[in-house]
Amino acid sequence: MIFLETERLYLRELRKDDVDMLFELHNNKETMKYMPYSSISFEKAEHDIEDYASVSRHYPGFGMWATVIKETEEVIGWTCLKKLPNSNNVEIGYRYLPIYWNKGYCTEICKTLIQYGFRELNLDEIIAIVRHENIASVKVIEKLNMIYIQMEQHYGMELKRYSITAKEYYLNQRSI
Repeated sequence: MIFLETERLYLRELRKDDVDMLFELHNNKETMKYMPYSSISFEKAEHDIEDYASVSRHYPGFGMWATVIKETEEVIGWTCLKKLPNSNNVEIGYRYLPIYWNKGYCTEICKTLIQYGFRELNLDEIIAIVRHENIASVKVIEKLNMIYIQMEQHYGMELKRYSITAKEYYLNQRSI
């Protein structure tokens, strides 16, 4: 079932048959360059599929979804809108296989997911966290009109926190 869609992409719940993609994604040196771990076992990928899919069941409206190209049905990775662990903050995040980078997919789906967060979930704020060295992700986050706030500790790493509030989102929509 499609959760959200754009012109070229859609998000759907991760399924057991996505395990090969997740295993490849989380063992790719380029994808995992800025993560605290660099690989996972196939068994961990199987566990993660269920864990990621359960986000929507535990927190309706939130999730970690397979990101799919409409035209080809290729699963390029995952995109999420979820509660940040040990926090009241809602985080937008993504991880895609490198062959799908620099095509505008991430910006496209994340803009729609932010719109959903503010219009459908009535969120006050959405954040993104990223390693300062991850220039490509920083550029995507800035294209989403998110503003740098401060450095913070999350997932055992020192990360840059970016934010967009509902007020900022709606002001940006009026100026377009």
